[in-house]
Amino acid sequence: MLPVLAIVVQASDVTVNFSTRAITATADVDYTHTAGSFVIKRENWNAPSSIAVPILPDRRFEGDETFAIDVLAPLPSGLLLDTNASSTIVTIKNTLVSGE
Repeated sequence: MLPVLAIVVQASDVTVNFSTRAITATADVDYTHTAGSFVIKRENWNAPSSIAVPILPDRRFEGDETFAIDVLAPLPSGLLLDTNASSTIVTIKNTLVSGE
């Protein structure tokens, strides 16, 4: 889960768009490609929101792989979000599924 916290108090609700992006991991083979949006409600501004990305069982022996979760422009525009950048890199520590 990638925690997302707003760091600027806003007078209205904020919609945050996000999407996963393959780096060395393969979408829908190593993890489930996930994209969407969520709303940070004005009355719950300090409550963190989370983005969940399912990691899929590995059927091949291979090294660790990575993908990114990109936080796209929040609406209304011009807001800052604390995601430690606009992208977070996720490393999948590969373990072969037993019996495969």
